[in-house]
Amino acid sequence: MISSGDAQTLINHFMHLQSEDSNFFYAFQVDEDGRLCNFFWRDSISKWHYECFGDVIVQIDMT
Repeated sequence: MISSGDAQTLINHFMHLQSEDSNFFYAFQVDEDGRLCNFFWRDSISKWHYECFGDVIVQIDMT
């Protein structure tokens, strides 16, 4: 469950990462109530992997 403010904290974090890495990209969508419903991000390493190999492997740590 996303608590109030968590989505904005995530967006703020992505903005910070983008300021440090010009290849960092993120996009997000909100629903009709203004709630975050999905997001995407790519850092410079995953961009490089895609350019070299045509795909990427994603590992999500849920701990």
